[in-house]
Amino acid sequence: MSYECLAINQSGNCCKNWTQVLEDGSSTFTCYTHRNFFNNHDVLKDRVLRLRGRFLEWADHGLQRRISMYLENNLLRLTLQDFLHPHFFQSYNILFLLIARHTDIDLSQNVDIWVPWVTWLWNHSWKIAWSPVANPHTISAEDMITVLCRNNVVQYYCGLYRFPDESIIRMSEENWFKFFNQTLEDPIWAHTFWANDHQQIIEHIIKAIPAFRNHHLTSILTGELYKAWLQESKNAWYDHQKERMDCVKEELVAVTHHPSRVITWTIHSEEHTELINRWKVVTEPVASLAEVLEEVRSAFTVDKE
Repeated sequence: MSYECLAINQSGNCCKNWTQVLEDGSSTFTCYTHRNFFNNHDVLKDRVLRLRGRFLEWADHGLQRRISMYLENNLLRLTLQDFLHPHFFQSYNILFLLIARHTDIDLSQNVDIWVPWVTWLWNHSWKIAWSPVANPHTISAEDMITVLCRNNVVQYYCGLYRFPDESIIRMSEENWFKFFNQTLEDPIWAHTFWANDHQQIIEHIIKAIPAFRNHHLTSILTGELYKAWLQESKNAWYDHQKERMDCVKEELVAVTHHPSRVITWTIHSEEHTELINRWKVVTEPVASLAEVLEEVRSAFTVDKE
């Protein structure tokens, strides 16, 4: 099957040709004319970072989609070092969002980028681009969760406090709690979330930045309703994890406690022969503990879906 060519021509416009179809029926990423487009990665990176990555909220939707495909398919390989230059401190907000969606780059390590970017995202969340000639770009709650819930809880709360403290765009307490509940849908983040003392973190942030004491979110985060929500949600989450674990616990314990696995996982190789002879254990190649745990995680992921 043929798809749109992912190349961007020298004028900065998206190629309108179709990709090449190979003999096995699969497709390349580009048309025949641009078959060498991804061969020079430095040129591609420079074209995106120095030219086409700016003001993507106003750009043709095809350009946004192409850059997303570059990142998703590792055709454009970026690192945090690519964003240390001051000219990245503005005008690249949508590019940063695409990076957060499709890569593991943690932009929060550069505070000069992360703070204005999160502030910009909050200001534009749930809104449509204003220009009639621009492609509408909606920034949803899922996008904010992707940005805020990827490192640690301190970063999460600092990101929440970047919500504009203006009466005309304040989010209601009800909507905040809807957002809080949405953040816990990812089990990996939920595990990180519950392993922290939230009130201590909130107090530390307010002490470090006194201006946040008057932020409208403070009354919510330090209120009794939020404290009760934290405890109730934590209990419910752990009850749910226990319920999901109960269905595999007996089998998992049986597999992981078999003598052959104890030998493989916990005992130095030089002691294997003696213990095998002593225990009369018939050893066969067994999966590593990491592989078994990955199988369990995969089962939980399927159950979640």
